[in-house]
Order: sequence, then structure tokens, then C-alpha cells
Amino acid sequence: MLADLLGAQFHEDIDPFSNTKNDANGTLNKTEGDRIGYNYNIVSSQYEAFLQGNFQFEKLAFFISGKTSNTSYQREGLFLNERFPLTSEGKSEALSFSNYGVKAGFTFKLNNRHSINGMGAYITSAPTLQNSFINSRENNKVVDSLQSEISTSASFSYHLNLPEITMRLTGYYTEFKNATDINYFYVDAGVGSDFVQEVVTNIEKLHYGGELGFAYQATSEIKLSAVASYGDYSYSKNAEVSINFDTVGAEDDLINLIGTLDLGKTNIKDYKLAVGPQKAYSIGVDYRSSKYWWVGITGNYLADNYIDISAIKRTESFL
Repeated sequence: MLADLLGAQFHEDIDPFSNTKNDANGTLNKTEGDRIGYNYNIVSSQYEAFLQGNFQFEKLAFFISGKTSNTSYQREGLFLNERFPLTSEGKSEALSFSNYGVKAGFTFKLNNRHSINGMGAYITSAPTLQNSFINSRENNKVVDSLQSEISTSASFSYHLNLPEITMRLTGYYTEFKNATDINYFYVDAGVGSDFVQEVVTNIEKLHYGGELGFAYQATSEIKLSAVASYGDYSYSKNAEVSINFDTVGAEDDLINLIGTLDLGKTNIKDYKLAVGPQKAYSIGVDYRSSKYWWVGITGNYLADNYIDISAIKRTESFL
């Protein structure tokens, strides 16, 4: 909404790159209180049911749980955008995703000092709103063949609890399938100059690694601690890429008609994910005085923090 004209008489509501109207059926010159650029509603609903059973025995405790859900999205465009005359105004197709998940885990106490636990899960989930509508600000188009994402995970831990030493060792594995990612950027290439949406589908990712936490009460006043985490997070399969353009101004007749260019496979397999440091180490010392004061010092080392890669650069079309 236009809050302040900063001394001007009106704002001309056009797209500066294509010189087209953002609100073709409305007033070109907008004043204070008017909507500019884009105007739309999105209705989203989610229903979920969850059930869990917990079981406790002398040395063994375990649980099993399940859930089912339904998620729906629908966009309603309130502006007729001149760049998207067929898809900008009115209601989009109604998207609906039915999902489920199962999860189970256990804890087994070997004795009061040693225990192990494990967990496994298989979960399907609806794609996010951001990754469902290609350009929700301006049109109703949704990602082709959009489907629920699947995650499969397992972890196993060993716990040690001695009078002076506590320790936990954990290993984990998680696999993601059917993921979608939408990126936005400006391109100046043979297909024209435009602000485009890069849609990457059928993404598969793999996370696995281990963690070790250790604490030692050296004296009644001094406690030593150490933590190590090693992870490997990467793409496990090549994905599919398409580029969506404005439907005016593109040099290619097919792009002008459908606004989409299919670039095929992107060779991203084995590239690392940009999810933060994949290795982390920490050591610390705490001193707690019997006179009710304390001081602590901790040192941290983080490594293998990768930037995100470009999917379009790794397609045959780009090369």
C-alpha cells in the first residue's frame, strides 16, 4: 500500500523493465492509500491428526507414533497484471496434499550408568507456500508436477553416566526426496533481459554424521567439557531446472506463449549444501568457587561452511 508520495502528486504504477501496467484494469496513477505493484490473497489450511503410544518396562522404554494431515493452498489475484494476462487475476487451481508420517524410538538401560537409544522416522510433508507458487506476487502459476516431500531418518545414541564423567555419542542419517526450490534473480541473456524465477525440482539431499559430547568433573570446583560434531550434507542426485520469464519482452516465441524454458538436468550431485558449518568443535573449562562465584572459558572451531551453488550454471543448456 502506498503510504507517502514524498511530495509527488501520484505514482505511475508500471513495471520499469517492461513498461507494462501492474494493474491493467485499475488506475495507472496511484495516490496515497492505493495498492501498487501487486495485490493478491492466499488461503491456506491444514488439518492434522496425531497419535502416540508410550510403553515403559524395567529396562526398556519405547514409543511409536503416527500422524496424518491435509494441506491446501489457493491464490486469488486481485490485479490483472499486463505481463501475465491469462494467469494473474482470479483464483488459481486449488492445491491439496495428503500426507502421513510414522516415527518410533526406544531407550534401553543396560544399567544405571550405560544406556542406548534409537529413533527412526518416515514422514511426507507438503511443500511450502514459497515453493508452490512460482511468482505469487504477480500470477497464479504453480510448479509443474508438484508433490509432497519425503524424509527418512534414523539416529542411534550411547549414553555414559559415571560419577565424574558424562558422555553421549550419536550417529544420524537423514534422506530427503522430492524437494523443490525457487530462486529469483535478474538475467541478461540470449532469451532477453528479465527478472526470472528459477525452479529446481526433484531435489534429493542426504545428511549424515556424528556427535560426541563429554564432560569431566575434575575437582569439586573445576569442570572440563568438550563437544565434536562431524556432518556431511550434500545433494545426492541431479535435479531438474526450468526458468520462468515474464510473458512479454522475451525474444523466444515459445517463452512468450508459456513463459517457461525447460533447461533439463542440473549436475549438482555430491555438491555440499549451504546449511551452515558441517564440522564443529568446542572445548571449555568452568571454575565454580565455594564462595559463590564462577568463571568459564570456551573455545570453538567451525569448518566447512559452504555457499549455495547455482543450479542453472550446471545445466547443458547453460554450457
